[in-house]
Amino acid sequence: MASVGAKLTDDSERYASEAENIGTLAQRLDAESKHSEQRALRLDVREGFLELGLVMCSLYFLSRKRLFVSLGGAGAVAGTLIGAFGWLS
Repeated sequence: MASVGAKLTDDSERYASEAENIGTLAQRLDAESKHSEQRALRLDVREGFLELGLVMCSLYFLSRKRLFVSLGGAGAVAGTLIGAFGWLS
């Protein structure tokens, strides 16, 4: 009977140690996941600005107003900058 009690105590200590290790790993992976989500959001915003720039430049060919070229260029520059910062972070 004493050996069964000792085995249960050993198992209990081992499980407590494993739970701490798993908790630490889970916190680290959660932090990595949040960082990846933020980076993906910035890259999605970059894509949106680049598409906006493309559409604005395309509207120039329909209206022949240079305002659309300026807006398209500004959108493309904004998308490029956001993408660069999103990629570097």
